[in-house]
Amino acid sequence: ATIYRPGIVGGASATGATQKYDGPYFVATFLRRQPPIAVVPRVASPDEVRFCLVPRDFVVDAMDTLSASELSIGKTYALTDPEPPTIREVVDTFAHELHRRIVWVPLPLGVTHAAVDKVPGMERLLGLPAEAIDYLASPTLYDTTQTTTDLAGTGVTCPPFRTYAARLLRFMADHPEFDAKAMT
Repeated sequence: ATIYRPGIVGGASATGATQKYDGPYFVATFLRRQPPIAVVPRVASPDEVRFCLVPRDFVVDAMDTLSASELSIGKTYALTDPEPPTIREVVDTFAHELHRRIVWVPLPLGVTHAAVDKVPGMERLLGLPAEAIDYLASPTLYDTTQTTTDLAGTGVTCPPFRTYAARLLRFMADHPEFDAKAMT
């Protein structure tokens, strides 16, 4: 058996295409709903917490390539960016594309989470569900050494977030019919 463990999967790096808006799209929606000077809660260090994003085309290509290789038998692969962006990099990249200037406001995680979760209408107003606040504070990293090693020489690599972020936003703007609901 081979185990594939994708990170937070977003739209295709070349087109931005996706079937639902969650993960990084919560941050984008949150920023889109704010004025040109946007306030972002600093519930942890935005320079230390990383957002383990991966475009869907990399996940598909990596699984396709690795599953055809004898090297993959019995291994576990973390399919995510080997150099994931920090929360600040994700927010700043989206803010740049959305023409927003960011003001980070230090707030306790519990208070911020509770406010978004318990204040009526807050989640809908912000476009940021309470559980998404945890993305801003969860210092999660995946070891992609096995993935990078076994994909070496195949031409399959995970592109950096900054190279496809604008396409995610463009697709999102062009396709408001999608939402964060799970696909059925």
